[in-house]
Amino acid sequence: MNARELPGVVLAEGPRDPRMYDVDEDFRRVLIDMSALTVASGIRKDRFFHATSAAVGGRLDVVAGPGVPAHRFFRPGRTFRALARFSNSIGTDDVSPTVRGLTLRLIEDSGSDGDRGSEGGRGSDGDGGGDGDRGGDWTTAPGLLDLTFNTGECFFASTAEIFRRSFGTPRERQEVIGENPRVRSVIWDNIRNAGSYATYDLYSQVPQGFLDDNGRTWLARYRVRPLDEPCDPAPYDHGDALWPPDAPNEIGRPADDPRPPAVMRDGLRAQAADAGIRSVLQIQLHPLTDSAAENEAALDASRPWSGERYPWADLAHLVLDTVLDDDTVNRLRFDPALAPPELGIALARSPHSTASLNHLRALIYQATSYARLGLPTPVELAELLRPVVDRAPSRKPSDTAPATSAEAAPGSAPAAAAVDASATTEPRTVCVLGAGPTGLTTALELERAGHRVIVLEARDSVAGKCETVDVDGLPYDLGGHICTNRYEQTAALAQELGLATEDITPIRVIEAGTSGLVAQNASFFRRDVFQRYTRLRAEQFPRIGEPGLAHSAKALSAPLSAWLAEHDLHAMADSFGTGYTAGGYGHLHDDPPALYFVKYAEMTGLMYGNKLLGHPGAFTITGGFASLWQRIADRLTDLRLGVRVRSIRRSTSGVRIEADGMTVEADDLVLTVPIDQVLPVLDATDAERDLASRIRYQPYDTVLCTAQGLPRSGFFFVESNAQGARAPGRSVAFHHRHPAADVYTCYTYRDEALDEDTLTGLLREDIEELGGRLQDVHLRRGWPFMPSFDSADLASGILDRLEELQGERHTYHAGSLQAYDLVESNVAYARDLVRRHFTPRTAGTGERTAPGGSTPDVRTARSGPITAAELTDWMTDRLAEELRLPAAEIDPHGPLEDLGLDSMAVAAVQAQLSDLLGFGIPQTVFFEQPTLAAVASYLADASAGADADGTRPASATPAVHQLPPHVLPLTPARPFFCVGGLGSSAAYLRHLARALGDTRPCYALQLPGLDGTQDPLDDVEEIARLFVEDVRRIQPHGPYRLGGHSSGGVFAYEMACRLRDMGEQVVQVVLLDSYVSVAGQPVPEDNDMAALGEMLLLRHMWCAAEDTCTCKVDYSRPLEEQGQAVAATLGAPDPDTAEKFLTTVLEVYQGGIRAIAVHTPRPSDIPVTLLKPVGGAGRTTPLRNLLQLDAPLNGWEHVKTGGLTVVPVTGDHVTLLAEPHVRDVAACVRTVLGDGPGFVSHHPGNGTGSLE
Repeated sequence: MNARELPGVVLAEGPRDPRMYDVDEDFRRVLIDMSALTVASGIRKDRFFHATSAAVGGRLDVVAGPGVPAHRFFRPGRTFRALARFSNSIGTDDVSPTVRGLTLRLIEDSGSDGDRGSEGGRGSDGDGGGDGDRGGDWTTAPGLLDLTFNTGECFFASTAEIFRRSFGTPRERQEVIGENPRVRSVIWDNIRNAGSYATYDLYSQVPQGFLDDNGRTWLARYRVRPLDEPCDPAPYDHGDALWPPDAPNEIGRPADDPRPPAVMRDGLRAQAADAGIRSVLQIQLHPLTDSAAENEAALDASRPWSGERYPWADLAHLVLDTVLDDDTVNRLRFDPALAPPELGIALARSPHSTASLNHLRALIYQATSYARLGLPTPVELAELLRPVVDRAPSRKPSDTAPATSAEAAPGSAPAAAAVDASATTEPRTVCVLGAGPTGLTTALELERAGHRVIVLEARDSVAGKCETVDVDGLPYDLGGHICTNRYEQTAALAQELGLATEDITPIRVIEAGTSGLVAQNASFFRRDVFQRYTRLRAEQFPRIGEPGLAHSAKALSAPLSAWLAEHDLHAMADSFGTGYTAGGYGHLHDDPPALYFVKYAEMTGLMYGNKLLGHPGAFTITGGFASLWQRIADRLTDLRLGVRVRSIRRSTSGVRIEADGMTVEADDLVLTVPIDQVLPVLDATDAERDLASRIRYQPYDTVLCTAQGLPRSGFFFVESNAQGARAPGRSVAFHHRHPAADVYTCYTYRDEALDEDTLTGLLREDIEELGGRLQDVHLRRGWPFMPSFDSADLASGILDRLEELQGERHTYHAGSLQAYDLVESNVAYARDLVRRHFTPRTAGTGERTAPGGSTPDVRTARSGPITAAELTDWMTDRLAEELRLPAAEIDPHGPLEDLGLDSMAVAAVQAQLSDLLGFGIPQTVFFEQPTLAAVASYLADASAGADADGTRPASATPAVHQLPPHVLPLTPARPFFCVGGLGSSAAYLRHLARALGDTRPCYALQLPGLDGTQDPLDDVEEIARLFVEDVRRIQPHGPYRLGGHSSGGVFAYEMACRLRDMGEQVVQVVLLDSYVSVAGQPVPEDNDMAALGEMLLLRHMWCAAEDTCTCKVDYSRPLEEQGQAVAATLGAPDPDTAEKFLTTVLEVYQGGIRAIAVHTPRPSDIPVTLLKPVGGAGRTTPLRNLLQLDAPLNGWEHVKTGGLTVVPVTGDHVTLLAEPHVRDVAACVRTVLGDGPGFVSHHPGNGTGSLE
């Protein structure tokens, strides 16, 4: 049977097979989720996995192995040249246990027997092409077949989806292990101690096709093992560890192992150069059949094939006797799909098929290789990696598009689309002060817009901090010159001006005291961390990528350490802190505002794919970066160098600049340096002087020197000097650009107290610590770098005030203070400034046009706030859908409680209302307002009040209830605050609230995170702290009356303790069948299926208590088959958000389980009453949290309190809050709180009492 006709199997015909890119939406999402590997490779210019390697070459001689069918590619007697790259999966230290790998490339040997067989794999992009150098050039000859091997017979994942989940969140990994416990043992079996690459057994693990000469199709696995010596597997004992550390973290070398970090690589090279390394390539064949199920099972890379049934056979002998250049080999693009058609990999459309694993590996290899080498990604692959846009909640127009000047929120900077209304239609004379990138770009754009421009520059040359100097005929850039894939505007300028570009040198991290490279930290690229950041960006600073800083300044004004801690983004500092400091932006130990760090991270290209910007990948300008700015300068009409400005005077009619030997009069002035630098000559206002006094700089030096013995051809961050506290004079980075020269550019932070000799001495020490020797210092250039404001000033809106000064007194401001000290940021801001303030109006209209002639895209907002009548109609329709009633039967003016709303219906409408109005709607509004019309009126007022100033409230509920001005409270309100249990909205406590009557306000508290507006918590103390803050907004001072049902009682008691710590009075804590956890138990592991079972059980018990079942789940079938039904039963607002809803409630529920499990109630003097149902816990016993269920007083008898009172009530753990039991419970609560008859008798002997 033809291989392409076998059930369940499709084999690729090479790496360019168009079916490689024909995958379904699920597969595409897996690729997108794994795309952080591509981003990391692009930024690091190195592999994410298997980056540390040693390369050797030799030959592979095909032999006649027993049982191996005839094959045109592997024909006995045929010889290939072989290129082998041995590597460690993680880290740079060979001694650290990790997965050991081999990539084997077969190259045609012109000396073989003449019939080369199929060459369908030839011509892998970027690996040479043409005929290559068959005499000995290993890296330019086209590859025919790439095989990848690892230690360990099997791969730990069977499908692409399982592979993704294994590297996802800890919860996803737990799910994978729970579904297939064997995964854990397989992944540990892949890890090996340090031994010899030549003596490991190395397996291809993932089956691929093998079409023999008789037309029969097999699946093949390959193995490489030593030919003349025994195998040494060097197994690693992982002990009780559940999972290896997440990349880039390592297991770490044994403390007592003194071997050097490169011991295995050095040993491999020495063995190859000496006697050569002799290995055997073996093959294991498994026939494909007419059964799709059998073929699917055979393709499972996580399970071995029977060695007895499918024996290994010798296929070829491998001799490696040539040491190759590692850097050259590292630039090759290895590809699992590189193979002739008769050896093609299996393809899959779905990520749930076993064939999908190798398909995914091939696509990831391709994507990361293009990114790593700075090559443009093919269109078909780039399309697969394009993020999928999910349906998002509706937002105001200003949230989804740049606001016009009429829409800009008060206090914010004008948005990018806003235009200066005072600009004239006539051409103007504009004086631009400064001929750096900002000034030259501004001048170029102004001249394009038809204005006359005069540029004044104090120095004798242009380019500012982008200066290039010549040493021995070679250009060296002293300042900014590395352009990432975010440098769209700079790339456009270079392309327009016809300038040649070239690849940047690789960016590396090196450690002082050693010449060895350090793996760049990539922990930020973990999918959960990366997605947490992108969600935060979308919510709080969506315009961070646009020109300028003011639009994001307030959201990111906090000190970096606090911001990272608040959002659990420490990994961001780990991954980008070294580069941030090495780039001159300051030390993280100085705790800069988060704004500047986040802008830097964004501009590295972190969040974006590999764009083709006129140059494939990151680039710089050939011949020096200053040549770009000189080319612009040559185009300008009036550029004056060496001008010393004496004074700047501004009036209502224009600007007058006095300089040595000249006077310039202009309509407008553009300052491209921070205002403090021109203060001595400027007729500054008090506002300008105040702004100037607040500007801060980083004293950053560039040193050009000649040195020997340092690493070459790279931009090297010195990790110890960049990560530690500020050490003036110490080199934080150095750059070697030209291979033929020993000239380096070094970067340091300056201290004015250090003289030139001291600075040179420190430079010499740094170079020597890195294994080099300083020969000569050519120059030192100091920069007032990175103008910025501190956190307090940013929070106060200082950048907004600076933007408000645009156009005042005919003066405009551009440059690094407003834009950020990066070339691209300055270019983009300068062009945007001209577009906003100087672009002429279109004749006959009031609109401005961009240079291309198009008008700005202005999105229209709603004509006015939503009305109460519209909201009433809307909610009537939605509730009718939820309650399955005709809309005519819902009376918007009738009591809401008559509608029989449960928490699930409320949750559904609440979520959709939040989307409609654009701000969070609490469920409690449906229980605080008497009618649907009252709810609508209340929300319409909140919406109108929000729209009046362009902002939305965080919640529709007022923080503190305000009394009318003529109402005088004579007695204090005494609300009862009751915390709900785990697993659902606390709205179920409404039955108790209604039974308590109208004599006391009742508020329910529910766990943070259920509404999706904040992250779930798993700490009782932290949750109680938030609850206390909420309670004090309603009742600022005691006496307090608190309670809680089930686990909510534990939170209520901790709240009471915190209030007592504050000196407040707590009258009573009422525990509605709350249990104390067994002390000393471990933190429960998350188990989603068990958690869903518990929540559904609680939900169903409510159905039983109310004598009606609205569950949509068939409990006779597995829950995993009923995702939509499970979500609907637990209250998902609509099917489209079911998955997100379930994820949220699971995280909240399991966070609560963890919190309760490890919490021990502390002693206090607070009176506590336990309402204990005679029916006990019922069927609600948690599956994973050990509670003191058998303790007579639920474990509270072991807690020292101000007196424990026990009151027996009817019902069980759930039904005590349902009719008819809830009326008795409410009567007891009223009595305990002092609202009803009864008295408490205490028993001093044990601190307990009973209600009589």
